[in-house]
Amino acid sequence: MIDLNLSLEEAENDIWGKPSFNSSVVINCRNARKIPMKDLTPENLRLLIGQKISLKYVIPLAIEMLEENIFCAGNFGTCDLLIQILKTDCGFWNENEELYYRMNEIMSEVSSAKENLEIALNLWNVKNM
Repeated sequence: MIDLNLSLEEAENDIWGKPSFNSSVVINCRNARKIPMKDLTPENLRLLIGQKISLKYVIPLAIEMLEENIFCAGNFGTCDLLIQILKTDCGFWNENEELYYRMNEIMSEVSSAKENLEIALNLWNVKNM
């Protein structure tokens, strides 16, 4: 079990030095690696996953968030964490079968939500014609 009070830097025993160039992505990733894992936000996770940083730690955290709320959002809006995690290479999922099955359950929920949202939109459109 991972101690979520640790930062990614502490868990990996890998302290990143000061960035050699001024990039908001690099700076934000470096800063996120210093935050205790229990305090990482959907945006932190979205960013780290997008940069393929510490995936063995951040993807389980992201899945946990998605299991609680498939619509959770970072800075790019509703479902951006879900969209980012779905861009993860197949190799990761092949090596992490349990996480793959958890994501499969989440995607079943997404499918169900999609059907319900389509019904709601159709009802709204009919009502407002």
